[in-house]
Amino acid sequence: MTSKRFALYYHQYHSELIRFTSWLTGNRETADDILQEALCTALRRLEMIPEGVSFRAWMYMNIRFTWMRFRRNSRRDYDSSCRYVRTTSPLQTDDRPDSDQHLRPWKRLVDRAVTNLPEPYRNSIILHEILGMDCAFVSETENTYAGTVKSRLYRGRKLLRQRLMMVAREENFVSWRRRS
Repeated sequence: MTSKRFALYYHQYHSELIRFTSWLTGNRETADDILQEALCTALRRLEMIPEGVSFRAWMYMNIRFTWMRFRRNSRRDYDSSCRYVRTTSPLQTDDRPDSDQHLRPWKRLVDRAVTNLPEPYRNSIILHEILGMDCAFVSETENTYAGTVKSRLYRGRKLLRQRLMMVAREENFVSWRRRS
């Protein structure tokens, strides 16, 4: 599809596309942003549009995908802005008399499980989960890609879950029998 043909189709369906986007978002300003982003994406992918595909249907699909991406990213931004950032590590023991005395053994056991993790997983878990840094900052700190950090977090959590279960079994907090 050529850019001239794209412009003709866009002008033909513009009011319908803005109406659909407004219905989808529930907000006219957001709808304008979503439609503009969808159009930019469509213009970048003009040569990828198959000849037999309806422009209208293709734009509806493109708008839906752009809206889903927008919602996913806005939720991530909200989650990262609301995250509580610790100033001290919760694994540190506190010798003050008003501290929670009953948590000291648990902190020691969690500390043991975390320190037994392999180094890349341990660093990612400590920076992201304990210190509350987002994946982008962890990737900059460790000089890796954000996807690598996310996979290390997934695998590290999985290993930590197994290690904590082993520690809990060693300390007789849970039984060795499997659930049936």
